[in-house]
Amino acid sequence: MNADMGGTEILTPLLDIVNVERHMKDYLRHVILITDGEVSNTAEVIKTISFMKKNNISTTHTVGIGNGVSFDLIRRGAIEGGG
Repeated sequence: MNADMGGTEILTPLLDIVNVERHMKDYLRHVILITDGEVSNTAEVIKTISFMKKNNISTTHTVGIGNGVSFDLIRRGAIEGGG
């Protein structure tokens, strides 16, 4: 992973976790989502986090850092992800 100080892209890494899970059954997984910015696709990210929880792929814990964080993503992500 690389930090390029560009936009906050969270959905792609979450989808990678979903795809890896298909090959790694019976592992308890906790995802810690740390963000310092807004995302343009909050609804899609929340939907993916919810899918991951409902399908026993992972529990998602959310952490927001700084003033520019998406509070909606942090709050709803924690609720939907069970973290």
